[in-house]
Amino acid sequence: MMFRPADLGLNQAGLAECIVRAISSCHSHLQPLLYESIILTGGTTLFPHFAQRLEMDLRPLVPDKYRLRITTQEDPILGVWRGGSLLASSPDFDAMCVTKAEYEELGSARCRKRFFH
Repeated sequence: MMFRPADLGLNQAGLAECIVRAISSCHSHLQPLLYESIILTGGTTLFPHFAQRLEMDLRPLVPDKYRLRITTQEDPILGVWRGGSLLASSPDFDAMCVTKAEYEELGSARCRKRFFH
């Protein structure tokens, strides 16, 4: 279902397509780095052969000039929490955030300006 939702009659992109769309929406200078920095986390990534299947589906969608590297975390269940905890305790964390007031005033345009420009 995650890889080919259309097989179940769902009209939505699979995981590989979502990854390519997300990376493609970033600045072109970042794309090579992002394609070689895909980190799998979460309990679902513990399914047998998950990383291999994702790579098999991604490779045809990724330009040949880019190296594709997918890694799994040592503890994929707690990895996201640990990363979020480190980020939230960073002294720069507040500068990375969009406040509720900013979002209510400017909407998603504020996020685009903060994170993509």
